Amino acid sequence: MIVGTQAHEASIANALSDAGRFMLTQSEASAEVERLLDVLAG
Repeated sequence: MIVGTQAHEASIANALSDAGRFMLTQSEASAEVERLLDVLAG
C-alpha cells in the first residue's frame, strides 16, 4: 500500500506528507494519528 510521498516508507511522517489526498489538513491528519495511537495504546 502506498500512502504518502515516500511511497512504501512505513512512517507516520510519510503518512502525514500527503494528507491532502484524503482531504485533510495537516492539523486534522495529525489529530487523527493521535486518536489512532490512543486506541492502539488501549
